[in-house]
Amino acid sequence: MKNFGLTCTHLVFKDGTVATLNQYRQLETKPFVVGLQWIVECAEKLQHLDETQYAISLEDDIFSDFLIADSSVDETDSSFSIDSSLKPLERARRRQSTVATSRS
Repeated sequence: MKNFGLTCTHLVFKDGTVATLNQYRQLETKPFVVGLQWIVECAEKLQHLDETQYAISLEDDIFSDFLIADSSVDETDSSFSIDSSLKPLERARRRQSTVATSRS
């Protein structure tokens, strides 16, 4: 999306691009941010579903810096790496997956 309009009520955060994140942060009135699954399930059920079950918080720390160091993960370990060519949301997902695995 190139620009958010004043009538924008929802932002479907799919790829997690930095440009989208920056545009969102500059808005005075923030639209509801949902994952793509909300669109899919609304279409499948032919009704407007409750957004809260599909909400994505762009205020979370994970989006403030896409390569946040986590104290539970030893980043000097060669098994810990995140491909920098991935889109930010995918890097964040993989990082969370790695953290969850290392805590198990």
